[in-house]
Amino acid sequence: MKNLRYCPELNTITGSVTASLLICQLEYWFNKKGNKPFYKFLGPCEDEHYHTGDSWTEELGFTKAEFRTAFSKIGIAYKSKTAYKASSDPFEGKLYLSYYDRSRNLTYYKRNHTLVNKLLENQDSALPYFKDSSSSKITHNTYSNLDLTCAFTDSAYAQNHDSTPVHTSSHAHSLTNLFPCPLTPYDKIIDLFHKCCPSLSPITRLNNACKLKLDQLYHKLTQKSEDALALIEKAFTLVEASDFLCGRAGKRTWKAAFGWIIRLDKFFSILDGRYAPFSPKATSYTSASV
Repeated sequence: MKNLRYCPELNTITGSVTASLLICQLEYWFNKKGNKPFYKFLGPCEDEHYHTGDSWTEELGFTKAEFRTAFSKIGIAYKSKTAYKASSDPFEGKLYLSYYDRSRNLTYYKRNHTLVNKLLENQDSALPYFKDSSSSKITHNTYSNLDLTCAFTDSAYAQNHDSTPVHTSSHAHSLTNLFPCPLTPYDKIIDLFHKCCPSLSPITRLNNACKLKLDQLYHKLTQKSEDALALIEKAFTLVEASDFLCGRAGKRTWKAAFGWIIRLDKFFSILDGRYAPFSPKATSYTSASV
């Protein structure tokens, strides 16, 4: 019997127990397969490649809806290989992606090495993966040979490796080629937050969860050829102007935390004007766009 391992520290990043469980299981398979893409079925089916017990719903005990919801929090799902190949930023700042290969009727999974390696850079809290009840051995992925400030590129991978995706029963393949990427200017972003948001609690320490969120956000903004720091400053300014986010909404005492603000979904909602100041005569937020 195999027991799933769970790393609750991931909940601060995923906001979901099921998504955290899924990260652990994805990392188990990527670790086992040397970080190569692999295919896996969502549930039991009649496909010739399927083997009993070899699907996400059977392995995790999730329903199909639970799996899709969990994956949406940590990855992006493409409906076709063509859509994935056509994307200029396939991961869109997320940890994983999947795409459906219509020619083979298989769904493949890929790993955003830059962000996942950043998540795992603290070796003292390496993810637990899978444990066999017949053995006391737990497999950990150490990444001791990786430069965590480097990025992985699909084009370079295709040129330097056998890029054929593998199934979860194939042999492992080592990842050796990593390439430099822009570093997230944590200090500048923190300075902007303190300057623009005096109503909110100051940042005393930037933990790994916040660093990962900032990496995702900064990557997303730079991939869109935007002035990332200018947009971040604009968002922080909108936060300070928001009665709701700064705890000035009636009897509410809740205030937005830095880690909440820099979540991709919340950050872009702020820029879109979703949390604009209350109108004196209105009972809801103003709808003016930024």
